[in-house]
Amino acid sequence: FFKVYLFFRKHGIWVVLGKILVSLLSLILSVVLTRLMSTQEYGSFQYYLSVFLLLGSFSIPGATNSIIKYVALGYDWIYTSLFKLRFKYSTLASIIFIALSLYNIYLNNIVEASIYFIFAFIFPFYHSYDLFAYFLHAKIELKRLNTLYIVRSSLQVLATIVAYFISKSVEVTLITFIMSIALINTVLYYKIFPKSSIKMHDISISNQANKMAIGLSLVGILSIVVGQIDKVLVFNLIRPESLAIFSIGMMIGITVNSLFKSILSSFSAKLVTYNIKKWHYATVFITGTITGAMISMTAPYLIEIVYGDVYKESAYYASVVFCSLGVYLVNSLFYDSNMLNHKKNIKSIYMSEIGVSAIQLIVILALFFYISSGEEILLYLPFVYTLKVSLSILFIYISNYNRKVLDV
Repeated sequence: FFKVYLFFRKHGIWVVLGKILVSLLSLILSVVLTRLMSTQEYGSFQYYLSVFLLLGSFSIPGATNSIIKYVALGYDWIYTSLFKLRFKYSTLASIIFIALSLYNIYLNNIVEASIYFIFAFIFPFYHSYDLFAYFLHAKIELKRLNTLYIVRSSLQVLATIVAYFISKSVEVTLITFIMSIALINTVLYYKIFPKSSIKMHDISISNQANKMAIGLSLVGILSIVVGQIDKVLVFNLIRPESLAIFSIGMMIGITVNSLFKSILSSFSAKLVTYNIKKWHYATVFITGTITGAMISMTAPYLIEIVYGDVYKESAYYASVVFCSLGVYLVNSLFYDSNMLNHKKNIKSIYMSEIGVSAIQLIVILALFFYISSGEEILLYLPFVYTLKVSLSILFIYISNYNRKVLDV
């Protein structure tokens, strides 16, 4: 407790302040856009954003955990190696977007073709240049990191709102929303660039880091698909207005939960050499569950006041997510401990990613293709989130237990 107290006294205020402000800016943007756009327009905004993020597995997202682990161990030069790896594979997603653009030109859908063509250009920059954040995280430069997060989010929110006021176009607003982050990430990547990344120091370490990044990304493909496929299906099989309401509720719930997770994750670089005790998990679970339940009680009133009567149904989705806060935080801590600790086998993470995502995908597809009522589908859909965090803990635990039995 004393070590945690000293660490939090030094870094905690910046983590809390930074994450609160970033989350607040995200919520402000959603409020402004939902007030300016119709539910159908906002549903379209969320749909195209989900399509863009759906191909995120091509950007080797596992590189973020790899850079935290290896930079925390002192291999700063891995920054350049992982960037090159991400950018190279990101171009594959660009090729897919170009193919989608050409297909829509064939169908004479010029607007949609234009969106996919711009996506093809933005994708590598959006997904590859964000490694600066994980480098600073590994270095525990949390004050600097959260200051950059606040500046980046502020510029993104301002640019997106101005874009809609000028253009009154969902498509232009969406492109501005994504492009602003891509540009800022590119600038910050080179601003943070460590001198030790100018040349490679150890090919074997680089290969280990790349192997970890690619392995995590491969097993995480289903996770990325599951994270966006529900929105794509709601838009196409139910209606855009339902996606707008569903997205707002889930976004609010996940944003608030992620705020607590980010505070907890500020200690993740320490997990490379430190083992978490069982009582730590119990404390996190009880505290998180009580906090989540209290927040869920106020959600219906706050959402109706802030977003208006048309979005009042979003409170249901947010409340389901809030009530799972305790399990969510335990899963986050358990996952990071098994992912980053240098003495633990990462195979348990692979098993969890594949198994949990496969079950999630089956459940989502079953809801959409075996339940005829759109309202009933939306009633059950937020519980897939709770299922995910619960199963993740179970899969990692079983994998570790089986490995201990085999070792004996």
